[in-house]
This record gives sequence, C-alpha cells and structure tokens, in this order.
Amino acid sequence: MKISVILPVFNSEQWIEETLDGVRNQGDEIEVIVVDDHSQDDSAVIARRILDRGGLTGRVLTTDKNGGPAKARNLGWQSTTAEWIQFLDADDLLAPGKLQVQRDAAMSAPKEVAVLYSPWQHFGLFNDHWSPYGPLVRSNVDEDTVSRILMDRQFGYVGPALIRRSALEAVGGFSSQMSLGEDLDLMLRIAMSGYKFRMVSSLEPLFFYRETPKSLWHRSAVDPAAVFQLLLSVRSAETYLESSGHNQISASTKLALASRYAERLSTLEFADPENFDTVMKWISDLHLRKTPPGASLPARLVAMTVGLDNGLRLQFALRRALGSRRRSRFE
Repeated sequence: MKISVILPVFNSEQWIEETLDGVRNQGDEIEVIVVDDHSQDDSAVIARRILDRGGLTGRVLTTDKNGGPAKARNLGWQSTTAEWIQFLDADDLLAPGKLQVQRDAAMSAPKEVAVLYSPWQHFGLFNDHWSPYGPLVRSNVDEDTVSRILMDRQFGYVGPALIRRSALEAVGGFSSQMSLGEDLDLMLRIAMSGYKFRMVSSLEPLFFYRETPKSLWHRSAVDPAAVFQLLLSVRSAETYLESSGHNQISASTKLALASRYAERLSTLEFADPENFDTVMKWISDLHLRKTPPGASLPARLVAMTVGLDNGLRLQFALRRALGSRRRSRFE
C-alpha cells in the first residue's frame, strides 16, 4: 500500500534535509512530493539533491507564486494516486517507523475511517540544540468526533495523522481561504462529513512538532482576517452540532466553543471591532455562566452572575484601563 508524503516548503532550506532524512527511514512504498511554494532560497535545489541521492521516491513541484500552505498541500495530494496521505511541514519530523505503524492500521481500516492519528511530542530549541520536550500528547476523538475535536486543544495538527485520499476529495481538501488553523478546519470538515477517526496507539511519539517563533502560524495568529476566518470554521462546527441531532449541545462542548471564540478576541478588539462584536454575540448565545480563561476576580464574578460574554467585556475593559494607566505613567 503506497503512502504519499506531501511536503510544502517555503524558504525552508535550513530544515528540509533533516525532514526528508526522517521520511527516508519510513520503509518501502513511500512517495515524497515536495511542493516548493515559490521559495526565495535554495529549498527546491536542496530537495532535488536529496531525492537524487536515492533511497527516496519522489519529485519536486514548483509554483509560479506563493499561495500559502493550504494551496501547496492541495497541489501535492491532488498530484498523487496514493490512497493514504501524510502531510508534513518542512520543519517538522516523523519518528522512525511512524508510517509503518499507521500503515498496518490503514490496511485493516474500514472505508468509513478516514483519519488515523497517533501520539506526538513538541520539539524545541534548548541551549542551541533541538530536542523533544514535554509530555506525550495523546488524544482520543474516535467518538462524538466534532465535539471532542473542539474540546481537545492539542488535536488538529495533520502531522500526527494519515488521511484517506477519498475523504480529502469529498471535502475539497484544505480551504485556500485560511492561513491560520487550516489543519483544524480540515479535521472538522472531515468529521462533519460523517467519516470516522481512529486512534493508533503507540508508547512513543510518532511525530514531532517543531516550535519555530517566526513561523507563518505565529504571523497569522495576529492577523484579524485570518483569525476571524478560523472562528468562522469553529462557528460552522457549532451550527453542525445544532442541526444534526445535537439540539442540546453539552455544557462541556459549549464551554469548548466559547473558549475557542474567546482565545482570539484580543486580535479583533481594535483591528476589527465589528467582527469582535459578532463573536461576542456568538458567545452570548451560548448562555454560559462560566469563568473566562485567565480572568480577573471582577470579571469572574460578572461571568458567574450575568454571563460569560459580559465577563469577557469587563475583562477587556479592565485591560484597556490598565493599559491607559501604564501609558500615562511614561508620558
């Protein structure tokens, strides 16, 4: 059974060799498709040189202009006939044996199973040395998948997973409108389309997510348009749950939705006040009397008495007041 590894790259020359070496150790019947998204460095040259060494079957595709990771990933998986797809960012790493473990599960997976996922670990820079850190990230979203994805803040990356090609075709792949959270959006849309997810257990991490401070994710996280597009994806999951026999969304799922909405509100507060109010209305409609994450005591009291949305509004008002006081001390 062939697996295709889709590797989008953009100015990734410092990572590409290590990442491809990790793919080389995954066994037979592995195809690599590197999609160079109009890099301005030698990413494509290095990738071709590594493929020419042998030991890896694959090719490098290039784009005429930079289109972002969603378009690059779509170009990659649409250019292969493999039934199972491994998406891998240029700075992340596959653990030895990752694809073999998940291939074994894929061989016996029913056709309705579209996502196989396994434990993973963060990968960070300490004293000029990159190494795994933190606990093993274990998720379980096999049942009530949409709600569990919303509740599990560590689930949604595509790197720890294998994804069935037919499911990608059914949902249209990654949304090219998104530059933040496109992984999460894809997982939610696959789940909302009725496909099943299956955990493939492992005692060791099978994937390593590299924490790079200047990554595209960090830049997009402060872009109000990208943030609101991500929140619209979460909103579509809420609408799905309301209209598909989940008329009574559980309190834990409502809190997960509210937390997803609230997490990004600070980016919208001044840059996009209209959509800030829109998201506040979504939170208000959940009718929660819960404590906002990281809220001050007054905000917590307001949330528990007159609702989470009012608690959040107070929290933002207090931050603005405190910021004004701090600025005035230095003027």
